[in-house]
Amino acid sequence: DPTMCMRTVAARTVNELFRQHLFQMASTFHGGMEAVAYEWGAPSFQLSGKFPQSSAESYAAPDSISQKQISRIYSSFGGKLEKNGGDMYPIGTMNELVYPVAGGMEDWSYAASWDTDRVVQCTPSTYGGYPAEKTSYGSSSLRTFNALVETSNEKTPYEEDVGTDEDLLTPWGAGNGHIPRNIRLSLALIDLVEPYVQILDAAGREIRDDVVPLSPRHYRSAMKTKVMTVPEGTGNTTIGWTVGGAISVDSTALMVGKWEDLDGTVFDGVSQPTKQQLDDYFASVSHGNDPIVSFSEAQGPGPTRWNERLGYYDPVTTSHTIPTTSASSYREDASLAEAVYRTQIDLSNFVEGDRIAVHAIARVDQSWAGREDNVLGSLRPQTNVVNARTDPDWRQEEVTDEGIHKVVQGRLDWFSIPLTIEVVAPRGPMLETSVRSPNEEWAADFVPLSSHGL
Repeated sequence: DPTMCMRTVAARTVNELFRQHLFQMASTFHGGMEAVAYEWGAPSFQLSGKFPQSSAESYAAPDSISQKQISRIYSSFGGKLEKNGGDMYPIGTMNELVYPVAGGMEDWSYAASWDTDRVVQCTPSTYGGYPAEKTSYGSSSLRTFNALVETSNEKTPYEEDVGTDEDLLTPWGAGNGHIPRNIRLSLALIDLVEPYVQILDAAGREIRDDVVPLSPRHYRSAMKTKVMTVPEGTGNTTIGWTVGGAISVDSTALMVGKWEDLDGTVFDGVSQPTKQQLDDYFASVSHGNDPIVSFSEAQGPGPTRWNERLGYYDPVTTSHTIPTTSASSYREDASLAEAVYRTQIDLSNFVEGDRIAVHAIARVDQSWAGREDNVLGSLRPQTNVVNARTDPDWRQEEVTDEGIHKVVQGRLDWFSIPLTIEVVAPRGPMLETSVRSPNEEWAADFVPLSSHGL
């Protein structure tokens, strides 16, 4: 019934937000039970059962592989709520774990741009009505993985179960409760929206993170903000890096070349190059005995910091044994185990004055491109968050009512902010010389990308 949707101010507000943005991931929070649930949650996709409000076996969504993996991360990083006598959040489809609803927000934000046969234009009469064209959607905007989080068996939890900010980021922390649990879940969601790679150390020296909140990043500014000097004649040098924003690493490696040999329109130190840009660049450079760009041996498959194989363990009651693979090593900190990859690069052929760009590259979560057997129809994964990392030909673009272009571009390989290695005199120092943010001495040399025609 088109008169029964978009009747409230809340519904219209949410609709306007989705019309203005390409949200890749979201979550809705509810009370009355405990669960992290994903698509489907509609009677159209039940295999059996009686609607309404009867949980039953469900068809899988085209994106169910990614949805299951992400939901496991939400559950494990949320942790157990021991004060409530509970366990970690159970995970499953909304149809099976909760119950189906007609026109639920989660399924709407997931599928209204591509499962168009189930979408109607709304014509409510409340609050003076709502334009029908506001519920006509393009092919890009409603492709969101939107999880339903049922936070508590009690609609109004006991005060002692709410939690505090003590050990906020630790699943087994002393202040754990409903609020810290769901703050952690939300932070995991934010982290997983887009993959990233980060160089951590070089030659045993930790490299400071040069990402400064609210500070602009300029064209090739990593030549100043992430820098280490090495003396001429240095040979094998160990580089360490990690991968986040993803669950599994399919392959990862280092790319090494002098800044002057790298095409500035492809390797600007700021944006992610497309597959076409990479193909064109590498087709144009030498592939002989002395290539201008070299790669370390690829490592993987292996874990990211979120990989479910690492888990989140209570150090009081659980063994500290952490699994290892030939591809990676692991380090412990206060809240979780993080996968760190290491390899050596040979710097012996570089001479004083050379400035070398070291990029860490990763290809991640390629299993998400698959689909389970019980998907209704023949659809492949449809969300932007999946295709942005598995399909280089994927491109979704929306123009907002204000004329602003919103784009999701697919790619396979994700590049770190590069580490710049400056080669100094043979007996010179090996030290970090990074400047974390622009200053008057050099900021004018690193102007915004628009000034370079990029």
